Amino acid sequence: MPFLTLAYQISAKEAGEGAGGHAFGPAWFEVLVNNHWAQALLGFRDRQLAAWMVVLAEMKLSAAFSLRR
Repeated sequence: MPFLTLAYQISAKEAGEGAGGHAFGPAWFEVLVNNHWAQALLGFRDRQLAAWMVVLAEMKLSAAFSLRR
């Protein structure tokens, strides 16, 4: 979980920097769709969510919550 969180945060930073020079609008979305960091961001988010759901299904909530930090 911590590695997925780290990868997610790095991808978010890089995707934001890649789209930072464009005004918000259709062109901005086009830049994000074509940005490999934004694509990685979505992939890491999905993997993190799946891992969290497995953790919640297998562990007590009190023990699983400490993994989220």
